[in-house]
Amino acid sequence: MKNLLGIARFGPLVAPTPRKKEEESPLAKITRDSAKITVEQVHGLMSQVIKDILFNSVHQANKSRTETSDPEPMIES
Repeated sequence: MKNLLGIARFGPLVAPTPRKKEEESPLAKITRDSAKITVEQVHGLMSQVIKDILFNSVHQANKSRTETSDPEPMIES
């Protein structure tokens, strides 16, 4: 049972039994690869949002506290 469990950031996950690469279907490979790409994309987006909050909030902190404004849109440079 120990070899069936993988440890992830969010807790243990039950991993499928290891199979030979020959037995993996092309659809399964594409699905696995697209899931990895999706996770990388989400991490990149989270990183952008965190950086925007950290580095662009300085301008808003310098404004008077009574002035209310809408959040500024993220602009790529």
